[in-house]
Amino acid sequence: MSSSHHGTGVDLPTGQEEELAHVASPKVLIATFLALIFLTIVTVAVASVGLGEWDFIFAMVIATIKVLLVCMFFMHLWYDKPFHALVFVSGVAFALLFIALAYMDTAQYQSSIQWEDKKPLPEASQEGHDH
Repeated sequence: MSSSHHGTGVDLPTGQEEELAHVASPKVLIATFLALIFLTIVTVAVASVGLGEWDFIFAMVIATIKVLLVCMFFMHLWYDKPFHALVFVSGVAFALLFIALAYMDTAQYQSSIQWEDKKPLPEASQEGHDH
């Protein structure tokens, strides 16, 4: 036995619920867009100040916030099943772990690198070579 669900014309088996996609309101979408624009302006402003090594840190923090906004509202993770958010957070956590381990490895051996100033090779002589 089947029944039509909420006048959509979709026949579902009895006792089975249809999972409909969440539709974000224009207010939420516009607010998210404006937040992304604001954070982009903040990123450019911080980069133009010239904070040295902190430029990268601020840029990454702001970029992370922007990614979270896009994922939560444009990709609808905020309204989706918690499992999908868990998959997303796990992916981000493993990416951060990889970056942290690579950074620690680089920081560990960076001081032991011995840079050598190589002199340019002398020009090869063409004497005695017939072409």
